[in-house]
Amino acid sequence: MDEAARAFGLALDRPVRDASIYVYPDHWTPMIVAQNMATQWHIGASGSPLGLRYEALPFVLATLEVPCAEHGPVFADLRTLESDMLALLRAKAH
Repeated sequence: MDEAARAFGLALDRPVRDASIYVYPDHWTPMIVAQNMATQWHIGASGSPLGLRYEALPFVLATLEVPCAEHGPVFADLRTLESDMLALLRAKAH
């Protein structure tokens, strides 16, 4: 990463950590759905996120070809991820 930054004349002010993480196979689909929903946040008047726009979910599920039988479990897992993301975003804002 440092070499790539230097190639563009940039200097990193801190080391870049390896962003690789392990995702359990059972969590892979919900994680991919969450990543594809990343631009679908309702934002409140104060500028803070309120939650995901669920009306975008059917399009995301169809685009990713998630089988209909998995929609319910994936939605439940997405709501857990959403809750955790909201907690992190709110903690970061304060």
